[in-house]
Formats: sequence, structure tokens, C-alpha cells
Amino acid sequence: MCSVFGVLCTNAQATRTVGSMAYNDFSLTWDRAQERGRDSHGLHFVSHYGGTLKRVSGIDVSDLKVFNLSQPYTAVGNRRGEPTTEWVEEKTDADVQPFTSPSGRWTFTHNGTIANDKSFREETVNWPTLIDSYAIGVALDRYGFSGALQQRLLGSFAILAIDTQNPERLWYGTNYKPLFWRAGRGGVDVQVTSQRTYLMHDYDRTLDPGIQEIPPYTYGYFQLAIGSKLVRHVDVGSLYHYNSPKVLVVCSGGLDSSTVAWRYHKAGAEVTLWHLEYGAKAQAPEVRAIMELARAMDCDYEFVKTDFFTAVAPSVLTDDNKAVNKSTGGADGAEFAHEWVPARNTVMMALAMAYAETHGHNVIALGTNLEESGAYPDNEPEFLNKLNALAPYALKAYHQLEIAAPVGNLMKREIVELGASYGLPYELTWSCYEGGPVHCGTCGPCFMRRKAFEMAGVTDPTEYAS
Repeated sequence: MCSVFGVLCTNAQATRTVGSMAYNDFSLTWDRAQERGRDSHGLHFVSHYGGTLKRVSGIDVSDLKVFNLSQPYTAVGNRRGEPTTEWVEEKTDADVQPFTSPSGRWTFTHNGTIANDKSFREETVNWPTLIDSYAIGVALDRYGFSGALQQRLLGSFAILAIDTQNPERLWYGTNYKPLFWRAGRGGVDVQVTSQRTYLMHDYDRTLDPGIQEIPPYTYGYFQLAIGSKLVRHVDVGSLYHYNSPKVLVVCSGGLDSSTVAWRYHKAGAEVTLWHLEYGAKAQAPEVRAIMELARAMDCDYEFVKTDFFTAVAPSVLTDDNKAVNKSTGGADGAEFAHEWVPARNTVMMALAMAYAETHGHNVIALGTNLEESGAYPDNEPEFLNKLNALAPYALKAYHQLEIAAPVGNLMKREIVELGASYGLPYELTWSCYEGGPVHCGTCGPCFMRRKAFEMAGVTDPTEYAS
């Protein structure tokens, strides 16, 4: 698909002076953007004092010196990779982005595919091009920028636009098509483009915050104050919409995930307990714990089976020939992941995200916690941050999904205190790595469970073998 490009500039002379920082930044970004589009390209410059400064389109534009700009401007550009459904063999200037809306008010560029362009075409006469992106201009004229993006336009998009009635403002809007921005140097105040790598110019990392991502499913604008270099970034709104949360709790039946589930239950959320049966030694008591917890909560549960961790990625927890570490009464197992299951939480979360998308859940909640982050990398908050950053690109369009860790900043004793305050029946839960009739009492999770109740001053209802 395409590369889109936008810039706010208060020093036009610097942009066209060969060898200047502004010229180099502008040129590098524009040249690198070619990797995502070689079928056509164009740039449209609008003066901050009103009116088009320059429009250049066609496949031969390569030298910024030809622009001969003399005033501060806002510009948008496009390098297009033409999809098979939008192929125009004999192009005219009318087929080359940036486009101008029918009223002439909006100049815009688009990366993506507009799926409902035919409905706009049926309502509008004299379309100058067959390319679906032109529907955006029709929508902008009719509904304004915010209204057009609030699901009036269906499909995929990263849009950069200039309102000629307010040309010192560069609008952006995106669902899952990426956009990145960076404050510029030497008169180029802001650049926005489709890929992070296009903005990787030389800069002092101690002085320049560098490249910033525009979050998926947001829209807003960059604003220049006329006559100065002051730039404001205004995040106008979100393109996501949902009402009450529908929560999928990834649940092992242990202290942490059970506390998370019970807390959502007491808050009145619609909860489903979701468990991955991957052949662990404690699978039978974990399944029993989840079923009893679901009965107590009067909620749904789902068990998903896989032999992946027994067939190709075995560990101590899935191999009966390997013993659980029980040295020093379980303290060693509490401090180090002797029973690490290869990438378990990552695999599990991929499956849970697919389930959540299919069944309409907008929150996935885990029992990751502060104490176990000392031994398990996937209990670090950054693991969830990365998953939340991935979700908009991993799920179908407009499926909002938050991955939450409600006890992520709590120690085990604090988790027990929280669950007890909500009346969680901890006798239903199971923590032990072994699958016996009662907790073994000497593995890492048993050690932490015992100590958590003791430190919290809460009666431990657990029966231990030793």
C-alpha cells in the first residue's frame, strides 16, 4: 500500500536550500517513503497565508529544488503502491494523490483501502478518478474530519489532510494503518509519515525525544501558531466504541487470576474464565478449581486444549520424568523459574486474543503480579504493554481490546488481602505445581501461597501434604 507524508514548516527557504538540515530531513523522509509506493507520487503545498503554493505530481518528481517555495506552508504527499482493485493504467494528474475534495476545501492523502467508496460514488456526480481514496474528500466535505472518520468511512486508512480554511493545521486520522511523527529541525517543525524508519535521521537523543507513534484508532491535528514555531499536538478523539466491559479472565485457578476474576465479578462485569489445558501436572485440580469458581460466580468458563507444550516444547511442568524443584521448602522455586514453560504466556495470549475477538470480549485480564516478575519475564508490566501495542494490528478492524493486569503491581500478600476484602472463597483455588489430592506444600507456588496468607493475616484454608 501507500506511503503518506505530511509536514508543517515555518521556514520555506530552509526546506529548499540544498545542504540545510531542513532540506536534508525533508529529502530523506520523502526518498525513503518510496519503498511503499512506486506507481505514482505527488506533493501538495498550501501556504499558511492561504492558497496553493505548489502542487507537483507524476512519476518523475524527485528533486525538491523545483518547488521554489517562499512562504510557510503545510504539505501532504503520497507515494502510491496501486492495488489490483484500483489499477489505472493510463494515469492523469486526477489519478495521483494528494487529492482535493469536491468543494476544494480539503487536500488529503490516504494509505489503505476504502471499502464503501461505491456508496459515495453513487451519491456524487463527476468523480474525476476511479481510485477509491477520492471518497474521503466527499466524506470530509459532507461530515467534517471527525464525522467522516467515525465509521462513515469503512475499510483501512491513515489519512493526512489540510483544511484550506485553517492551513496552519495538519490533520491526521488512522485506524490500524500506522503513522509516526517527529519534530523537525531548521524550519521543518513537524513531519508525519507511514513508517518509523522514514524519520530515522541523525539527531541528538539527549535533546530530541525522537520518533513518536500516533496511536491506532485515533485522530487529531498538529497546529502551528502563525508567525512562530510553536507546535501543539491535539489528540481529538478515539475511533473505538464499546459500552460495558466483557471480560475474559485467563485463569489458572490460582490465587492471582482467581482474585482478578472475583474482583471483576463483584464489580458487575460480564466475566468468562478461560483456561489453557496444556498437559501440566496440576491440570486436573486446576480444571476443578476453575469449574468451582465459575459456579460460585455464576459465570461461563472455557477450556482450550493443546498438546504443543507436551509434544514440541516440554518442560518440568509437563514432563513426568522431571521433578518440580522443592529445595529449601519451595523458596528456591519462588525466586527462580525452574519450571519455566517455553513462551507459555505468549502462546496463551495469542489464543486468548483470538477467542476474545471471536466472542466479543473487549478486556483480557491476567493474574500477572509484581512478586513473580522477579522470576518470570512475562510478569513484567512491559510484557502487557507490548501486547496492548500489538493488539490493534493483530485483531480485526475496530475490535477494541485492552489487556489488563489488575494485580500487576501487587505482592502475593496484597493479592490475598484484596481477595479476602471481596469475600473470595480461597478454598476453591489451586496453586500447587503438583496434581495430588492436596497441595504438596513444598513447591515454589505452595511456599508463596503459605507465606502470603501468613503475611496478610488471613486464615489459610489450604490443606498441605507437608
